[in-house]
Amino acid sequence: MSKWLSPAVISAICLVACSPNKKEEPDPSPDTRPSTTISPTVTPTVTPTSTPTSTPTSTPTATPTPTPTPTPTPTPDLIPPVVEDPAVELVTIHLSGQVAQSLSGSNPVADALVRVRVIDQPPAEAKAPSSEAIKTRTREFVAETDEQGRYQLMIRDFLRTADNARIEISAQRDGMTEAHRNLLRFGEAEVQMLSADLVMSPELQAVQAVQDEDVAFSSSTQMIRFGLYRDPTGQALLVAGDEGAQAMASSGQLPEVDVQLPVNSLGSNVNLIQAGIQGFTPSDPDEAQFFPGDFIGRGDEEAREAEVSFAAPPAANEEDEYRLISTAFAQVRLQDQEGERLRLDLANEESALASSDSRPAVYMRVAKDSLPTITEDRLLDKDGIQVPIYLFRNGHWDFAGDATLMTFDWSNWQEGYQLYTDGLPIGTDRDDIYARLEVAEGNEWVTWLNIDWPVRILDDDEVAQTPYCLAGHLQYAGTAELGPEDFVGYLDLSMPDGSRTTSYVANGQFRLQGVLNGDHDFPAGWNLSLVNRLLGQRVSLELPEQLAGSDGCAQLPEQFLTNPMQCTLYGQVVRGVEPVPRQLLQVSGQDFWRQVRSDANGNYRMNIPCQEELELRRSARDPDPLRFKADGAIVAPELDDAAAQFGYRVQLDVPMVNQPPVISGVDGPRQITLAKDESSREVAFRVTAYDVDSSELTLDWSCVKEGDDDEVPAQSSRVELDETKLCVVNGEGLYRWTATVSDGAEEDVLSGSLRVHSAAVNRPPRLAFMQRDGSNLSCTQVNADGHDILCRDSLRFLSTDLTYKATAFDPDGDKLSYAWTAAASDVELSDTASLAIKLSAGAGNQAYLLTIEDQPKAQEEGQDVPDSASLRVRLEINEQINLAPRVLQFGLLNPPSDMQAGLLPSVRQGDEIVNRDALQIFVLASDDFDPQNQLTCSLRLTAPSTASSEVQCNFNPEQGGFTATLAAGSLRAGIAYELELTMRDRQSAPSSLRTLRLSVNPAAPTEGGGTEIIID
Repeated sequence: MSKWLSPAVISAICLVACSPNKKEEPDPSPDTRPSTTISPTVTPTVTPTSTPTSTPTSTPTATPTPTPTPTPTPTPDLIPPVVEDPAVELVTIHLSGQVAQSLSGSNPVADALVRVRVIDQPPAEAKAPSSEAIKTRTREFVAETDEQGRYQLMIRDFLRTADNARIEISAQRDGMTEAHRNLLRFGEAEVQMLSADLVMSPELQAVQAVQDEDVAFSSSTQMIRFGLYRDPTGQALLVAGDEGAQAMASSGQLPEVDVQLPVNSLGSNVNLIQAGIQGFTPSDPDEAQFFPGDFIGRGDEEAREAEVSFAAPPAANEEDEYRLISTAFAQVRLQDQEGERLRLDLANEESALASSDSRPAVYMRVAKDSLPTITEDRLLDKDGIQVPIYLFRNGHWDFAGDATLMTFDWSNWQEGYQLYTDGLPIGTDRDDIYARLEVAEGNEWVTWLNIDWPVRILDDDEVAQTPYCLAGHLQYAGTAELGPEDFVGYLDLSMPDGSRTTSYVANGQFRLQGVLNGDHDFPAGWNLSLVNRLLGQRVSLELPEQLAGSDGCAQLPEQFLTNPMQCTLYGQVVRGVEPVPRQLLQVSGQDFWRQVRSDANGNYRMNIPCQEELELRRSARDPDPLRFKADGAIVAPELDDAAAQFGYRVQLDVPMVNQPPVISGVDGPRQITLAKDESSREVAFRVTAYDVDSSELTLDWSCVKEGDDDEVPAQSSRVELDETKLCVVNGEGLYRWTATVSDGAEEDVLSGSLRVHSAAVNRPPRLAFMQRDGSNLSCTQVNADGHDILCRDSLRFLSTDLTYKATAFDPDGDKLSYAWTAAASDVELSDTASLAIKLSAGAGNQAYLLTIEDQPKAQEEGQDVPDSASLRVRLEINEQINLAPRVLQFGLLNPPSDMQAGLLPSVRQGDEIVNRDALQIFVLASDDFDPQNQLTCSLRLTAPSTASSEVQCNFNPEQGGFTATLAAGSLRAGIAYELELTMRDRQSAPSSLRTLRLSVNPAAPTEGGGTEIIID
């Protein structure tokens, strides 16, 4: 299980020098608890220059008392602010997050391109209207995700008091659905740490050529067709062509999404179509998380349209927005052979391939759970029932017209869909209801489609209304060292009218309010939930009894999210002997990543997982991270790893040196094709960089064609956050680009390539994707000529039959031939796109070579044309080693309420002192393959000269981990108990062992006395 801890918003202090209108914030109250220093036992691996002279601070739970701020060591010159108007507050935003296949952080998505669009506008009272600097600005930045799906960048000079400030974030990666998030509300900090996590779903992919012999026929119309199906086991698959659709219908399977494109509706230069499709049911909260953007619509939904328009909508009124109730939504990503969005030619009346007036259509299946959202017919003067359709464009959902409800005719699969005529309401037992979207206009395919219903608040005295207001403070439970910690993330509210809203929570505080049409009881039909990223689980929050509180807003009952981070890291950031305030630090491990800033005295403190090897970095490009682990062992003289009552506390002082700049990402094409009469072109690339030291940066950019003898000098320029650079291409070939960003002392370098093809010559085949049993593998270009691809697959078990299939296409529309061989020999294994093999456990790494060759059409006709071109694909299959489970937390779940300083209430049982209360033990673990609830937890209680005993340990879904109970009176004073934990997975990996030491206070009980629990 992969988890990501969203950065907590702590004391808001400028990371860079504050502009004149900025306010210094108070420091947290100091923590006066003593720290135990343990003598070192091994050679140091971390060498801080000093230890703190004051006790580190803890996260405040109440309003702190202001303390003076020391004068920091001078930092490099800062980039001047954009404006100096007193009515405009400038903010620095550290934006980070994770891209994964769920909000819990499981299955992170690496190498995704994250685009950030920042829209800020000064407040109405801002003066100097002639100043360009304070007008509404739209800026765009890019970042790329690492192996754990994480990204980060820095946005300076954000206009905090903007009237309509927003940050729109999107992520793209081949083989995955596009992800979109909007941040509309932020905290009041002048330096903010915002976390925006995005989710992607693997899309189903297929390719279909636009050729007479490759195109199936449907209803006498030459048609390109893609259908998304799900077999009885739940496995999704994408079928191309009518033959596949007939086979699925014969087996009783109905499509979830069915795309039908008449050939004569395509542009004349389209040789084939690459499809990436995935469908979703919004009534399922796990699928609703893939909904791009917000559940907010724009456009005049009162304008009844019998068809759907892909044309650009008129300018929308920002104030005219309304909630949406999604019935079904889908991504239908269609591209041509060049990887460009599919171009339509709806005005084409004649075609050499076919003659038909049919238009492109999409059938979207409506799940049973979503049928109750269909409550009206939007076009009474048209046959059938019409439902509204919204398209996602430029970060918004726009009304685009209406679709018609259909049913599927099992008796005639060729005709397939019939008009639905049974009226409303639709029975919730129906499993064959579809919405048919007929595209009437527009010449470019749109990616996201949504059957939705607008929710406008009715201005009618005769219609009842239900106002609502919910507020609260969301926190993670405190630990022995630190108090509760503010939640940062997204809060999802579902309402009884079917609408929902997603709100970003920056500092734990939230307030959700609005009005519903109708009279709705509370709390029936209301659900407030979030994802606890520390546990990787969705949690429903307890709601108050009434919607209205004393101030008109209902306050949620106090509740704390489970916090598995039970150890503490603290220290001081120093430059020489001087403290460094406002320094951003990053701590990461295998399943852990978070950021924290030092306070005005240079002190920092954060919760961390126990027993995990971690690294502390001063920037994303820190060349010398500090390594440590909270386990009671000392790894350096300067590292204080002391045992506290309920978790280890690690003191680590951080010496500050100049940090190199960071190139967060470069956005540009990987390959292009020149037109037949085009000899050169300027290709734009966007480079985004930042520097945590606020140094002035320079960007050197070069783009050189491989094999050219002439040296092209780098183009140098100053850069603050982003810059657009050009690559001038002259003819086909491979062009290498290099971006170098320097702060004057250190630099960051990022390189890549651009493959340029010429339409005038025979172009080699291209690999669309490589799959194992329907799942896409990760493939990358590995050589200079661009004709070699490396695909990797990691398998846990090799004793099984495996089927790999390559899907390739030729940009010229040529036929392809395939040849598989074992990489270590010339033995031919298969002459098709599929490779069926069987590997046994212990076989180790295996490699196979696939050669894909085209056959130019003119060559078939005996003409003198260039030779065929080939593509080489190397498939590497790696055997994965099953690892032991990892114990993330092992300790008390809920200490008794009257426990103080580790003392538990005790009683005398006969002549012996025993623990008065039952002790609830909590175990949180993760595994490389098995989910936590499929692990095995074993506990054994041992003591000297006493027979050991087994303690029942079971998975508790409510607590999100394993729980066990030591009964009251089971521990005697004067005996040192050890509770031994063994965690195993299902596949006999090495077990994980942990020990919890328990002892009872031997003193006679007095009023307020208790049992002391000592935990190592």
